Amino acid sequence: MTRKFATLLMGLLLAISLPQSADAQTNILVGSWEGEIQVMGTELPTAVAFADGDDGLEASMDVQGASGVPLDNVTLDGDVVHFELQGGAGVAVFDGKIEADQIAGSFTQAGVEGSFELRRLGDEEESEPIDE
Repeated sequence: MTRKFATLLMGLLLAISLPQSADAQTNILVGSWEGEIQVMGTELPTAVAFADGDDGLEASMDVQGASGVPLDNVTLDGDVVHFELQGGAGVAVFDGKIEADQIAGSFTQAGVEGSFELRRLGDEEESEPIDE
């Protein structure tokens, strides 16, 4: 009995120590998030929706009166998130880290640096359009 228990325990520990599958990993990101971009002393309300797409992660952003703006190069590597927004002033690059139900990180566009924070919305919460 002890040998069976030891074998079962080792199998369980091995399963826990293996890296998460890509599907399990993206599930921590999929959903609606709301927060702010802080740049040049201004807070811009924003909302981001992440989804599993046919070719990997997809996302869109509501910011400064625009809704559903597609984001490019959306990636998740462990707890590190990256996405890009094409804009008139150049590509806005967001690099952040997920901790619990929050993503926080840096924002750069045309040499201007800032930061951003997003909080996951609960299932019962829906993102309201961002007016700015």
